[in-house]
Amino acid sequence: MLNLYTLSQFKKVAETEHVTRAAEELHVAQSALSRTLSALEEDLGVRLFDRVGKNIALNDYGRIVLKHTETMLREEEAIRRELRDCRGEKESVVRISMQAATMLLPELLVGFRRLHPEIRLEIFQGELRKEQEERCDLRIFAVSRPLSQEANASLLLAEQVCLGLPLEHPLAERSSIDLRQAQELDFICLPKGRAIRSLTDELCARAQFEPRIRIECDSPEMVRQLIAAGQGVSFVPAVTWKGLGGGRVVLRPLRYPKGNRYLYLSAYERAYLSHAVKAFRDYALSYFVRLAEEAAAEPRA
Repeated sequence: MLNLYTLSQFKKVAETEHVTRAAEELHVAQSALSRTLSALEEDLGVRLFDRVGKNIALNDYGRIVLKHTETMLREEEAIRRELRDCRGEKESVVRISMQAATMLLPELLVGFRRLHPEIRLEIFQGELRKEQEERCDLRIFAVSRPLSQEANASLLLAEQVCLGLPLEHPLAERSSIDLRQAQELDFICLPKGRAIRSLTDELCARAQFEPRIRIECDSPEMVRQLIAAGQGVSFVPAVTWKGLGGGRVVLRPLRYPKGNRYLYLSAYERAYLSHAVKAFRDYALSYFVRLAEEAAAEPRA
């Protein structure tokens, strides 16, 4: 009974911890799914789930089986991908989890599509469910501190963090900002868990104050509009949020304390990357190299 079909059904039950819901998502009869699980447990000689009232919960044995199941299913997909490439059937889909630099997304995608119009792109933004993550090939994300060299990720960009202010604000007249001068201001922030929010807390702590957060939202464009409307100030990545300082918003570099945001690209754990995935990965790396060079060449305030 230890085959990929059985293991894929076990994986769905392990994720939902609910046989009825798993059966509905798999489009199989609940009774058939229950028999499959029982046969798998009998074959392995252990119970994979514990009963918790009317529900089930994955136990230690089940977690071991799930860990190896995920590896085996990834390997199966890798085999199919590599065989398609070897046969000359170029896979034409790239699935990307875009967790940062979304303001650059149109420009990035348009440039790639000019070179590879035959490749279809699927873009995922925001928090992803586990099954969505598993479908993705690449992930672009930001952190407030550089990752170790051992991390399976390529650095795309290290960018300076500025303070975004309304055009009429007195501090906007300065060429740079000592953050201690902003401790009485209202802040507009992205939600916790985002790299720029972590930097907000970290930089303010280094300036020895707690930011007075008045508005929290999940959209860089909304942040711009709120700053322009005089509703507060916000930390802004100088390169990937480019254009945010236009109109009635000005960006001023921090004189003290200084801070950077680090943008990375990583491949989701997978034994094989298709030609299409490699093409997008290589294009993204070159795109951000050009972006960093252009930013370095711009005159400083």
